[in-house]
Amino acid sequence: MLDFRTLSGTRVKTPSTALIDTYFLSAEMQERYREYLTNDDATIISFIGKATINDSPAQVAKKCVRF
Repeated sequence: MLDFRTLSGTRVKTPSTALIDTYFLSAEMQERYREYLTNDDATIISFIGKATINDSPAQVAKKCVRF
């Protein structure tokens, strides 16, 4: 499962059924949209997938604005 952040950095031992359903629904929607964009020959945005958890929000925002 992807690393979703929690308040105060605490770990959730057992996620709720609602959270698990939301996670899988979001993943499915993302995959469908990816397929749609691929089939529609969408323009690849250079900064997508380049940021890391260690980058500051300001650094990431600057990269987005430059696009």
